[in-house]
Formats: sequence, structure tokens, C-alpha cells
Amino acid sequence: MSDLAALEDILGHRFSKPDLLLTALTHRSYRSVDAACGDYERLEFLGDAVLGMVVSQKLFRDLDLPAGDLTKRTSQVVSRSACEGVARRMGLDRHVRVGPAATIEGTSILSNVIEAVLGAVYLDGGLDAATEFVYRHFGDLIASAILEGVENPKAMMNELFLKERKAAPTYRVVETSGPDHAPTYVVEAIFEDKVLGRGAGRNKREAEAAAARNAIESLLAGR
Repeated sequence: MSDLAALEDILGHRFSKPDLLLTALTHRSYRSVDAACGDYERLEFLGDAVLGMVVSQKLFRDLDLPAGDLTKRTSQVVSRSACEGVARRMGLDRHVRVGPAATIEGTSILSNVIEAVLGAVYLDGGLDAATEFVYRHFGDLIASAILEGVENPKAMMNELFLKERKAAPTYRVVETSGPDHAPTYVVEAIFEDKVLGRGAGRNKREAEAAAARNAIESLLAGR
């Protein structure tokens, strides 16, 4: 399997135009090696816009908050440090093409590249493919932004399921440990016999809330 094919498996998108992906991985300094190559800058511009749109739409749909709060939470998800973290987690640093005099460390190259790759996915597969890419790789960051400040994740979980599936999850204690005066409960959130999340707490209520939060994070990250 070629390096690009292996990377496509990580990205979750098979390119019909592989040159788009190669361009998205190429810094302009690489022209010292290949004078005819393109670079990622135009794709980065496009990917930045697509990322902001997909994240903003998701937060707008799931959160009833003022515009300023939505802007703040969107910024957390699409920030340079967040994008760089996603890029490193995907291993993009091993695939970026830079010239011999250039360096990735201490620069914005990786955060730029992840946006360029998203731009390439959008051009190659359209908005549905780009949205799937964002949910797949930024899903945990989106989930954290949605759950920020949520005091009752169990109520939020019930609302999500009643709205989309017309029934609420149930909770079951699967483990109890510790002394009688200070027990720890482990609870699973379940829907239609499927475990959605798991959490622990000093009492059943606290453990159910932790399980609901874990379930919401998993569900949002998988969307």
C-alpha cells in the first residue's frame, strides 16, 4: 500500500483525484525540490472556510446560545492549536512535503495542512464528505464545545434521544466498589441494549451523569 493510500485510510476518504491530496500536503518551500509542484495555500483558504461553516452549523443546531457564545466555542474548535493537535493525531507530520531548509516545528504548517486536506476533501467529495471528515477528526473537540458548562448531561441526553428517537436511554449499575461509607458506582447508559457510555461517581446520580456525558461525547464525536 502506498503512503497516500495508507493516509487515505486514516483520513476516511478515498480520493478520486489523488493529486488534490498531494497538493494539500505540499508546502511552498518544496519548490526547491520540485519547481513545478503546487502548494497547499489555496486549499488551506478553502478548508478554513469549510471547517468554520461545518462547526458553526453544528453548534448552531445543538446549542441555543447567543451569537457571541457560539463564536467563542467555534473558535476553540478551529483554533490553530486545535488544528495542529488534530493533524498530529492523524500523523500528518509524517506526510507533509517541505523543502530541506524548512521545518514544521514551531510553525503553523500543520494547522494549515489539516485545513488544506479538508479543502481537498471538499473539492473531491463535496460537502457531505467534508462534513463527515470534520465529525470524524474534530468530533471530540465539537463535543467538548457543546458540553462546556452543561450541568445536567443526563437531561441533555434525554432531550437528544426524545427528539431524534422518541425514547430516552436507561441506566444500570454495573459495578460497586469501595467501603460502605464511601462507595464508588460505575454506571452504563443504554439504549436498545447498546451501551452508549460509561461513568463513575460517588453515588448513582453522579455516576449516571458521568455516563450520560461520556455517551454524549461519543455520539457527537461519531456524527
